[in-house]
Parts: sequence; C-alpha cells; structure tokens
Amino acid sequence: MSDRFAQACHGPQAKPAAAARGHSAFGALGAPRAAGVAAIVLAGAMLAACSSSSETSFSLFADPGKYQFHTCVQIAGELKTWSQRQQELKVLIDKADQSPGGAAVGFIAYKADYVAATEELEQIHAAARSKKCEGGEPWRSSTVIR
Repeated sequence: MSDRFAQACHGPQAKPAAAARGHSAFGALGAPRAAGVAAIVLAGAMLAACSSSSETSFSLFADPGKYQFHTCVQIAGELKTWSQRQQELKVLIDKADQSPGGAAVGFIAYKADYVAATEELEQIHAAARSKKCEGGEPWRSSTVIR
C-alpha cells in the first residue's frame, strides 16, 4: 500500500521507503564527508583567531572605527558619558540581584546594555591610546619610578 502511495505522489520512478532506507543525505560516505567539512571549518576558525591583531578586538555591540576621527577632548567627553552609563547599569544589575529572581531579570533587562557600554569604553580607550591623549587614563600609572 505504501508503494502505491509513493507512486501516486511521486510517479512511477519513486522507490519504496524500505528500499531507500540504506542511503543517507551525505551519500555513501556520509559520516567521513561531514567530519571532513567540520575539520575544515574548525581549522579555518582557528587560523582566523590567530590572525587577529592585539590592537583590534572582537566587538559585538561597538563599532571599532567609531572614535577614529574624534579629538582628545571629544574622547574625554565620551569616556565620561560611557563610564557613567556603565556605572548606572552596574548599580541596576546589583539591585536586581538582591531580589528573588532578580538575577534573571537583571540579566535580561540590563546585561546587553552593560556589555555594550563596556565594549564602547574599550573602543574609547583604544582610540585614546592610539591618539596618545593625556588625561586620567586607567592604563597609565600615577606613580613615578625613581
């Protein structure tokens, strides 16, 4: 009965389900071919990770070239704004963590914004370093070696 259904739907060239059972979507060498493709993709990802320079970092939310044409004064203003935003979000996350179930709410409501603010600050610090801006940068020491 299933052969008659297959012929009605797909025509006389359709094979019964029992006859087609031995074949896979990848052909006769399905598992080795899939493993080879996975190995190639994994090797490509590893090579791409090795080729990235330390000057640029992967950023999901922040644009890497956003502060390229800012002056040091503009960079200082952006640094202040994003630092305040990051602190506000940290306070909100900490406040949400104190209530029952608040960790999940804090994660859903504030974590993406907090990560975005952190990535913006990283981009601002990178731009300030590349432009050699003076100021209270956290990467410079305030002590003098004598």
